[in-house]
Amino acid sequence: MPLIPPTPGRVVWFHPQQGDPIHGSDQPLAATVAYAHNDRLINIGLIDHRGVHHSRMRVVLVQDGDEIPKGDYGLHASYCEWMPYQKGQAAKHEASEPKPADVPAGAPTIATGDHDGSEGQSAEDAELAALIAAEEAEKGAGKSKGGKKS
Repeated sequence: MPLIPPTPGRVVWFHPQQGDPIHGSDQPLAATVAYAHNDRLINIGLIDHRGVHHSRMRVVLVQDGDEIPKGDYGLHASYCEWMPYQKGQAAKHEASEPKPADVPAGAPTIATGDHDGSEGQSAEDAELAALIAAEEAEKGAGKSKGGKKS
């Protein structure tokens, strides 16, 4: 599954370490990303099991495949993780993006970047562009031979 970039406002599950004053249940706590230092370190605002608001700074965000961080005495440190729904949405999004092998042969392509127009074109598009250019050149040559119209 792809790495999910944290952005302010996204909801995550917070798992406080044992010994944290808000640790009171085995259930994760609802938290909102307040600031993302990077893809694996965030500041959060959260609500504990009594409905009281708290904040935590520089909490590890465990992405798929990451190990849960270790704390004191072999117990886990406080950490956040994405909710199953968000993981499912990220997996759906990744599955829906066409891979280069999924693009059928002869399908039109989109040219990008600075170039002469030949890159990113299918053979049919390039042939059509050449025919149009040849016709325009012919028309231009005919105007210069015939002179000006009055």
